[in-house]
Amino acid sequence: MNMAGGSLPGKPDTPNEDWMGATLQSAVVLDGLSAPAGDTGCVHGTPWFVRSLGSHLIAAAAEPSVPLTAALASAIGLVADSHRASCDLEHPGTPSTTVAMVRITDDTVDYLVLADSMVMVETTEDLHVITDTRVDQMVADEHAEALRHRLGSREREAKLQHMIDRQRQVRNQPGGYWVAQNDPSAAAHAYVGSFPRLEFRGAALLSDGVSRIVDLYESLTWQALYDELQNRGPDHALHQVRTLEDEDPEGRRWPRYKRSDDATAVVVRA
Repeated sequence: MNMAGGSLPGKPDTPNEDWMGATLQSAVVLDGLSAPAGDTGCVHGTPWFVRSLGSHLIAAAAEPSVPLTAALASAIGLVADSHRASCDLEHPGTPSTTVAMVRITDDTVDYLVLADSMVMVETTEDLHVITDTRVDQMVADEHAEALRHRLGSREREAKLQHMIDRQRQVRNQPGGYWVAQNDPSAAAHAYVGSFPRLEFRGAALLSDGVSRIVDLYESLTWQALYDELQNRGPDHALHQVRTLEDEDPEGRRWPRYKRSDDATAVVVRA
């Protein structure tokens, strides 16, 4: 197997809240959820959280017989225990993250997706695109209202905060949506599946800062994005995303929450 990855922060002067990691068997992309400054209850912050969770997840998934949901539950529990004494894990803004993961074994290629990061798997039959959009279904009205206002305006920021407050009310709740945060049981709500190893041709893992080139900017199809990633590498795709965003700095053509988001891609080649 051959793997390559690339990642860019949304702004050059702010920490990247995405994380990527890979071994010969596994690849992971995490997209940490941003929170207003000082509103997390955690003294460590989101970049620390995604680094810690990613490292534990890679280690827990090293044994092929361990289901990926069990590996994620273990990683969430270990990170929660590591800062429970110093941080308020019940705070609604405590760090959390999406998860996208693939693991290649002798017999299967397993995937796990939790929240709106993405896994693309190419087999001999098709390109399979797996993501989890439950969060969008939960706050559709608040999402639309926030995007009515100019990017960076006081009105936009107020509506965004209202949307975040609503998301927190249904996050990791029955009937809501699920992320990796402080409760290991969230792992059971991930989308998981497997493909036969003999049918596997390649994969890509994306944070939504990259997948928006298709589902928001509509500059490429999923197949075209996958081909670009495989043939030209992740850095080229990241550059394409930033070029489009620079052409629309005020978010008029493509209304969005931020001018640019953290963007991460890992490419797996068979």
